[in-house]
Amino acid sequence: MPNKYKRTVGSRHYKNYTEHTLQRCLLAVKTKQMTQREAEKAFKIPRRTIINKLKAHHIQPVGRPTVFTEPEEKNFVGNIHVMSEYGFPIDKTDLKFIIKSYLDRNGRHVKFFKNNLPGRTWTDNFIERHKTLSVRLASNIKRSRASVNAETLTEYINNLKITLSDVDPQNIYNYDETNLTDNPGQKKVLVKRGSKYPERICNTSKVSISLMICGNAVGDILPPYVVYKAKGLWENWTEHGPKGCRYNATTSGWFDANVFTDWFNNTLLRHLKKKPGKKVVILDNLSSHLTPEVIEKCKENDIYFVCLPPNSTHLTQPLDVALFHPMKMAWRKILGEWKGTTNGLKNPILQKQSFPGLLKKLLDVLEPTLKTTLQNGFRKCGIFPCGVEELLNRLPNALNASSSVDESFIEHLKVKRAETTQPTTKRKKIKVPAGTSYAHVNEESSDIDANISAEAILINTNGESSSVYDIDDCPVTSDGKYTVNNFVIVNYLNNMYPGIITSIDVDGAIVKSMEKTKAFYKWPIKEDTMFYKWSDTLMKIKPPVFVIRGYFKVVELDEYTT
Repeated sequence: MPNKYKRTVGSRHYKNYTEHTLQRCLLAVKTKQMTQREAEKAFKIPRRTIINKLKAHHIQPVGRPTVFTEPEEKNFVGNIHVMSEYGFPIDKTDLKFIIKSYLDRNGRHVKFFKNNLPGRTWTDNFIERHKTLSVRLASNIKRSRASVNAETLTEYINNLKITLSDVDPQNIYNYDETNLTDNPGQKKVLVKRGSKYPERICNTSKVSISLMICGNAVGDILPPYVVYKAKGLWENWTEHGPKGCRYNATTSGWFDANVFTDWFNNTLLRHLKKKPGKKVVILDNLSSHLTPEVIEKCKENDIYFVCLPPNSTHLTQPLDVALFHPMKMAWRKILGEWKGTTNGLKNPILQKQSFPGLLKKLLDVLEPTLKTTLQNGFRKCGIFPCGVEELLNRLPNALNASSSVDESFIEHLKVKRAETTQPTTKRKKIKVPAGTSYAHVNEESSDIDANISAEAILINTNGESSSVYDIDDCPVTSDGKYTVNNFVIVNYLNNMYPGIITSIDVDGAIVKSMEKTKAFYKWPIKEDTMFYKWSDTLMKIKPPVFVIRGYFKVVELDEYTT
């Protein structure tokens, strides 16, 4: 780790001054406010130092020179910024290998690096030197979200401009669902240095309560709509909450079509009926929201729904972009405080009867900045004022390799952006008898299990593979009946067995027989080959069907015996 200790002024007998004090001293001497000797006494800086600084002697920074020049390091920093904008921010390990690639590409060798790979100290010092870089936790988004491009957003905004051309901003609404969880998150605490696993006693659970939030482009917000996960609704679950808030309950705790219709009728529609003129409601394209009843009432009240482009809500949904993050940060703080109260300490989970009061407190905390936050969200999403510039500014720009530094970063980016989707293949269900296991057949194996396929390959008497024949296509002898490699059923002591003909005589054939094991047949370890008369050769059959690990099923024999 880099040494982050900073020496305090006066702790040693040389350079007992700050850079600011030195500049003041030099300015006083240059403007002839003081002589060099007077400045030496006033600022407590040696006269020799003042002379050297005035003559630009010894101006290099103290310590070992950096491995890379200042332009090179600035180029590294710029490319790190671009990578982050692309949605593929690099970590410290990535940076090390990019630097190694850059050095190898230019044929340079740095003796301080092992095989041109920087160490942890250099990486930490590099980040420390450049204050525009910081190490942060990154949230994950799917590749489908990262694939949203400028063409999609431009087309969306062009269509939106036509829809909003004659709409007042107070009639432009956006709604979205979110949830508040029973987990205040981690908190930094004071512990003894060296403690590996500090813990804090705080009850948490996986309980979450769904909310529907709706606001417009001028910053007005509608009362929230709460959905509990329960089979019924109790009165004390609805007390002391925000004014106008409505409550419901579902077995899943999510918004379904019925709950959404209730919210639309009793919250959104009741509010929009008071607004004159055309109203536009912007939503994600969740199909459960658009029920026939909702669409019919929208036609009656001059309400238009506008769906956002797929996988783009992190860019185009005002509530996602501006409101939900600060709301959940404030919720964690409020929930953490409640966990320290008497009710919070004695209850292992967040009680539903306590939630309305906490929700009201949350909205009160957000109230001072709520209007501005919503307005900024609609602006940043290009809705009001309607324009695509704000959206395009949040998309990564194309990378152009202008130097070997850029090429090293682009090479790393191509690996990150490479398609990893595997081609879909049809699955084939394996019929495994109860109590038995399965081993995948290796096509290159030479044993019986590997060479005997379910429908393609068979084993003859010499252990060589031969193709499967259908009954009607089997080669026959001059008498038109049997030939070598035909599968047949033979009668031995009034018991029937499947087998394969290995050779033919006038009176009969030599057959290599299979043995029965419960419901299936298999080739015995000790080869069972003997001569059967044509009278004991009952019928020609299809090749046995491979089941698993050397076991076969003989369909004709099962039918014959039944």
